[in-house]
Amino acid sequence: MLLKPLTLGRGLSHCVPAWLVCLFVMAGLLSPAIAQTVTWTGATNNDWHTASNWSPAGIPGVAADVVIPAGAAAVGISTVDVTVQSLSLSRQLNLGSSRVLTVTTGTLNAPINLAGSATLSGGSYTLAAGGSLAFPPICSLGRLSNLTINGNLTVNNGAIRWNNVTHIGVLTLTGS
Repeated sequence: MLLKPLTLGRGLSHCVPAWLVCLFVMAGLLSPAIAQTVTWTGATNNDWHTASNWSPAGIPGVAADVVIPAGAAAVGISTVDVTVQSLSLSRQLNLGSSRVLTVTTGTLNAPINLAGSATLSGGSYTLAAGGSLAFPPICSLGRLSNLTINGNLTVNNGAIRWNNVTHIGVLTLTGS
């Protein structure tokens, strides 16, 4: 067995098997991401990808539990796709053309507007009071993919592509 000296400060050393050192290093690298609650402040602008718009500061990552409280200005996702663990939405969210929003669980108390060929993907969304998914007339082919929607859903003058979607509630189609 290979042994490497490990210095413990002030010249003290002990022999530790190299495989044990590797095990501790790998355990640190492979540990799962820890979920962190990140809250929207909108302190700088309306862009999801501006770190100073969040508390704590930083763009939410894949393990984040995201809270967007009520407010006047809509939050925009327009430049990069977003994947988060959960989303609690109480303010309008605009998902830009060709962007993808992937959420494991979401509670919507405000609308998500899908523009162009935007995609809402993955997970389960609960449409609570005030929550909706909006597909405006300019939406060339909004997409819902691999998700469950709990609550009433209205599609008004929009074109939409469904892929592996479960809907529990009333579906209303309006417009031409």
